Amino acid sequence: MEHHVVQNKHPLPERSELLKWLHYDPITGILSRIKDHKGRTDRLGPISYTNGRQKMIGTCGKQYITARIIWRIMTGEDPGQMEIDHKNLDVMDDRWENLRLATSTQNMANTPLRKDNRTGYKGIRFRYNRKGKIYYYARVRKNGVSYKSKLYDKIEDAVIEYEKLATIHYGEYKRTASHVQRRKEASGHTPEGG
Repeated sequence: MEHHVVQNKHPLPERSELLKWLHYDPITGILSRIKDHKGRTDRLGPISYTNGRQKMIGTCGKQYITARIIWRIMTGEDPGQMEIDHKNLDVMDDRWENLRLATSTQNMANTPLRKDNRTGYKGIRFRYNRKGKIYYYARVRKNGVSYKSKLYDKIEDAVIEYEKLATIHYGEYKRTASHVQRRKEASGHTPEGG
């Protein structure tokens, strides 16, 4: 499942209005209905559903991303153009300790290794010189700008450089190469191997 999704950012209902209808348990992350739109209390329980990518909720006549409603309930603030990031990458885990406010860039920084990654490390790319020798480099993007390291003979050196770049440009939102390294140990995959 992809972590990052475009978040609908239309204005949220007021906190006081949400508290008339909804209850949120910050420990479990479950959002429950207190009563329905007709005032009935016999339909209690979890009310969010998934649209295939994230948890959604229908309330006050509109559909909202559940994490945004939770943010409004817990802080009283509408995130506006900001996004709600799930620290552990699980967009179905709406426990309060797992949620944080983020810019789109910060939210994208906290993503898993892409399926089309060819090095087995996040943020590591490669290129060949004219003689066919492979070189590795680190790359991060922030606000539409790419920041690249110099070229390295060893992938491990590029990984170290990515860790530095991610710390500088993403801070606490970084998901570094060591967090998401895969395939290399499992399959010995390298760009040369396809």
